[in-house]
Amino acid sequence: MPEATPFSPSVRSLKTTTWVVGLIGSAALLVLVVAVSWLDSLAVERHRSNFNLEQTAITTIASRELGDSLNETFIRRTDLAGDELAALLAQDAISEVALRVVLSVHGAVHQTSFVLYDRSGNIVGERIYAPFREANDVAVADDLAKQMLSLPDLASDAETRLTITPYKDGYAMLLHRPLLSGNRVMGMLVAMGDLATQFSEFVAPISAGRLGSALVLDEDGKVLFASGNAEVGTDLLDDLTGRPEASASVRRLLSEASGAGDLITFEDGEDVRMLAAWNHVPLGDQDLILVLTAPDDVVAVNLSELRLQYVVAGVILLVTLIILGFVL
Repeated sequence: MPEATPFSPSVRSLKTTTWVVGLIGSAALLVLVVAVSWLDSLAVERHRSNFNLEQTAITTIASRELGDSLNETFIRRTDLAGDELAALLAQDAISEVALRVVLSVHGAVHQTSFVLYDRSGNIVGERIYAPFREANDVAVADDLAKQMLSLPDLASDAETRLTITPYKDGYAMLLHRPLLSGNRVMGMLVAMGDLATQFSEFVAPISAGRLGSALVLDEDGKVLFASGNAEVGTDLLDDLTGRPEASASVRRLLSEASGAGDLITFEDGEDVRMLAAWNHVPLGDQDLILVLTAPDDVVAVNLSELRLQYVVAGVILLVTLIILGFVL
C-alpha cells in the first residue's frame, strides 16, 4: 500500500478529527466550569437559607424556654409571694415566722433570693441564695427599694420595677414589687437573681453546635452574655458612626421582635457580615434579645463536602465528553 502523503484524505481526516476532539474537550471544559459555578452558587444560597432556618428554629425554642423560666422565676413567683406578704404585713401583729416561711417557700422553687422591707425601709425578712449568699449581699437591692418607698404617690402608682444591673462578672436581675393593702403601702419585696445561671442553662447550650455563637442583649444593645468573641458589657451600637449599613442592621435586630438574615457588626476596624437569627424575650416592660450568629466562612466550611461532590461529578462529565468525542 502506498504511503499517505501529507495532503492525502486520511491525513486531513485525522487532523480534522483531532481538531474536533480538541474543540469538544474545550467546550466540555467550559461547560464544566459554568455548570460547577452555577451549581455552587445555587448550593451556597440554598445552604445559607437552610442554615438560617435552623438558626431561627433554635433561637425561637431557646428564647421561649428562657422567657418561661425568667417570667416564672421573677414575675409570677414574686407576685404570688408579694400578695401573701402584703396580707401578713397588714396584720396588727406581724409574725416573723410566717414571713420567713413565705419567703422560703417561694424562694426555694427557683432558688430566687428575696429581701423584704417594711414601709419604713427596714429589712424585716430575707431568703438569700448564691451568688448573693456569699456576702449576704442585699446592697444591690437596697438603694432603689428605699428610694421607691420614699415616694409620696407610690400607693397610686405601685408598678413593679424590673432592672438589670452589673453584678460581679455578669449581670443580676432585680424585681422591686411594692406591697399594698387597700390603698396603703405596707412594704417592698425585692427578688434578686443571677442571670449568668439562666444564660448558662438556656443559652450556652445552643452555641455548642455548628450554628454559631450565642449572644444575649438588653434592649439598648448591651451584651449581657456572649459565647463568642464579643465582650460582656460592650454595646453593639458603639463605633458605628459613619457606618449606616451596620448601624441599620443592628437597629433592626433591636427593634424587630424576631428576625433572620444578614447581621453586620463592627469588629477589628472593619464591618463583619454574619448570618444571624434573633428573638426577643419579653420581661415586664423591657426585653432581652437572644441572638445566634455565624460568620459566612463558617457556612462555607459546611459546604466543602457538597462542593467536592460537584467537582467530582464535573470531572466525570468532562472525561465522558472527551471519550465520546474520540469515539465520534
